[in-house]
Amino acid sequence: MRILTNDHCLIIEDVPLPPSDNHLYINVNWGRGRASRVKSPEYKAWSETFDLCTRVHTKLCKDFIAKEASESPLLAITMALRMPHNRWFIKKGTPRRIDAQNRVKSICDALSKLLGVDDSYFWDVRIFKEIAPENAPDSLHISIKRV
Repeated sequence: MRILTNDHCLIIEDVPLPPSDNHLYINVNWGRGRASRVKSPEYKAWSETFDLCTRVHTKLCKDFIAKEASESPLLAITMALRMPHNRWFIKKGTPRRIDAQNRVKSICDALSKLLGVDDSYFWDVRIFKEIAPENAPDSLHISIKRV
């Protein structure tokens, strides 16, 4: 994972894919009628990996926000969900049923923590699908700009 800035834009490349929104939490029965929802092991592992990979860039990200928020606190987040062609399409050329929007919540939560801003400031959030080179790992490329 790489993080860089240029011309009023923060770019985070090669982010591993988080679990689908359908797999972020699990129900746990604590006994005696007590139950709760907790982070799934898959989501915990992804969150820890994201935090570990971005920890060295926290100052860069917070400096970017401090500089850009002086003009407007609202942010535009654009995410490219990158997978090789054979992951997007079946052999007949028909697109697979992959719901890209099911990855947005976990990414926004992680970005909120990394940038030190509440996700209510993520004013314009977009995700699109992109074909990556063959044998490339599934990943996200994220750009963050001031609205």
